[in-house]
Amino acid sequence: MEGAVFSVVNGHVPRQTSAKTESGLLVRVEGDALHQLNVWLYEHGETLGAQIHAHPDDAYHSDTDDTFPIVTTVGGLSLVVPEFCRDGLLPRSAAFRLSSAGWMRSHQPVAELVDVV
Repeated sequence: MEGAVFSVVNGHVPRQTSAKTESGLLVRVEGDALHQLNVWLYEHGETLGAQIHAHPDDAYHSDTDDTFPIVTTVGGLSLVVPEFCRDGLLPRSAAFRLSSAGWMRSHQPVAELVDVV
């Protein structure tokens, strides 16, 4: 990471568990999978800078997203894709940046924040 710009070098999909609750659907990355990811990042000198996840309806950061993020580095990016990514990553996705005050919605369009190839 250099200033406000970082390069995505590797993508990771940690092991996840899903559940259906009275409140809706839930996907969790358990502690052992997070540990394995963090060991890999440390061994390869990398930092987790972005996370991408989908919601069944709108693109927003839920209370669960705020409380249990995978990215914990200030400046990190969280992309939320609506409708389980039915229409692809763009154009209706929302971006959030982690600040010292918490997750803040970015006013920049997602297309300006990431290069989608």
